Amino acid sequence: MATEATGLEKAEPPQVPQYSSQTVPERGLLALLQTDVYGFTKAVSESEEDVALRVSGDLAKFTEIATHHAGRVLANRGDGLKIVFASPVEAMRAAINMQSHVLALNAKADGAKVRHRIGAHFGDMIIVGNQILGKVAAVTMRLEEMCPPGKVCYSDEVHKLVEQAVKFPRRFAGFHEVKNVPGSVKVWIGSSPDDFSEDVALLPKVSETAIKYEKKIASEAKKTYWRGFLTGFLFATVGFLVWWSIRTVVDTAQNSIENEPTGVSR
Repeated sequence: MATEATGLEKAEPPQVPQYSSQTVPERGLLALLQTDVYGFTKAVSESEEDVALRVSGDLAKFTEIATHHAGRVLANRGDGLKIVFASPVEAMRAAINMQSHVLALNAKADGAKVRHRIGAHFGDMIIVGNQILGKVAAVTMRLEEMCPPGKVCYSDEVHKLVEQAVKFPRRFAGFHEVKNVPGSVKVWIGSSPDDFSEDVALLPKVSETAIKYEKKIASEAKKTYWRGFLTGFLFATVGFLVWWSIRTVVDTAQNSIENEPTGVSR
């Protein structure tokens, strides 16, 4: 007997992409957004069909918003998207618009209320087919995973480029580690202008390693400052001593000339 389709049947395992010798990797400085449904497994277990329909509708709207901002969807994971943008500014505009859309939909929804997390990073990226290679993908995934629901978690690389161009509520969230990525990532959190929730407790604690790294950076900056100050002071002191020595020699020579007899007495 045929069973009714719910849209949540077990998917086939992902196939390893097969690339031909004609596949040309795409490389460049790009912005990457990665979206995810917060608490997706729990939500599905409580209301399968409602959640499936809602998530499908949200991702369709996200795709529309991304396209409007010149983004390109590389992958649909069922509960989230991976989208690349040539411009970090357009990427953040799209991300904030996505969260604004979800916020408005949840406010008037009688059924399932779904919240999404979005991670955003910018850097040198290699794209082969629909696969993203390199550090940017790892950092973006970590930002999405640590992001509170309804927010956008983005790196300092993105922040520096959008700070003046895109206006939305934001705050600094500290330094955080990313597995297999040296050092720490400076993290910011942004939200829709209509979102007044905090969800600060959902942020991961800053690791001891990240704290040590932050202190190391501050220490190196202080050392550089004092090194520059002392070097400048040393050069200024040496310059003054050289000038004083030359001035002393010149003054002595002038005094000798002035005191030397100018004629023969009779």
